[in-house]
Amino acid sequence: MGKICHSFYSIMFILLITFTFCFAGCDKKIKTIAFDQLYNYTEDGEIISLTELGKNQTTIEIPEKINDTEIKRINYLGSSTVKNIIIKDNIEYISMGALRDNICLQSLTVPFLGNPTSFRNIYDRFGSTNSFPDLWYFFTNPIDQTTYAKTNEVIPKTLKHINITGSSLVDEIEIGRIGGYSIESISLPEKFIIKDGFGFGNCVKNVSVNVNNTKYDSRDNCNAIIETKTNTLIKGCINSTIPNSVTTIGKSAFSGIHLKEIIIPSSVTTIKEYAFYNINTLENTIVFIPSSVKEIDQHAFGLDNYSNITGFIFEQPEGWKIGNYILPADQLNTPTAAYETLKTSNNFNILINTL
Repeated sequence: MGKICHSFYSIMFILLITFTFCFAGCDKKIKTIAFDQLYNYTEDGEIISLTELGKNQTTIEIPEKINDTEIKRINYLGSSTVKNIIIKDNIEYISMGALRDNICLQSLTVPFLGNPTSFRNIYDRFGSTNSFPDLWYFFTNPIDQTTYAKTNEVIPKTLKHINITGSSLVDEIEIGRIGGYSIESISLPEKFIIKDGFGFGNCVKNVSVNVNNTKYDSRDNCNAIIETKTNTLIKGCINSTIPNSVTTIGKSAFSGIHLKEIIIPSSVTTIKEYAFYNINTLENTIVFIPSSVKEIDQHAFGLDNYSNITGFIFEQPEGWKIGNYILPADQLNTPTAAYETLKTSNNFNILINTL
């Protein structure tokens, strides 16, 4: 009996020491982990990880509730099998590194998440040896101008499509550069603002805007972002076509994009600065300028050693001027002459047609 009591007290002493150490050395609240079929989660609504069954799924869609527990936070969704992850706007926080080790991830649907007290959200860093750094997202909350993410983020190498949805946390998000050497398809939300310097990486082939967006659209499956009110093409990608309803090709709309061809429809009246700058098209590209075009801003085509444009055909070679100087028609009436004129003049001046 004495030995039993001695053993009992020894065990209690060890437990006491263990709990004392934990409470003294750990700031984290001790939580009970409940086990769902696909998720390990806490009683206060945080998904800790996927279960073994969850890790073996092809698609994971984060539920709003698990057994009456509202899910609000995500800690880690690592899996070597999951290809598609869908995160809805009920989620308020996703930890840094939540998607690390997702070596097969191809599609991600995720709401914009902003934390008013920190810079951390899903766009901070995905973090993994199977990821690589790249210019990624730069979001600003227009309400308080707080920046929530940085450039030089890392993303899974395998990620091909990202669908950015709205969030109950912010009314409108400001989007900067969207890049990545693997991203091919991007879907943009119902409300967003385009930040100066916004652009796509050259891997992006398909771009779409939510049909409920009242500020921008991607009409006629053009794979571009168009400002609806002004019919201005704001930003395109390598597979973009310019719809026949667009009147202005915006500043830097295709800058740095490796276009296969340039087709400017007869609806276009203005080509803004740097619109086709450093586009690196197919060799010996000749650009047709329809008579509808009345203004070509400086550096619109960026004719330098990095451009494969070799000529321009002006449907209306007469009536063009630089400042008060009227260009003779013979300076624009052949592809070669037009190229030389634009190279020497348009890189520093705006061309205006008065007819």
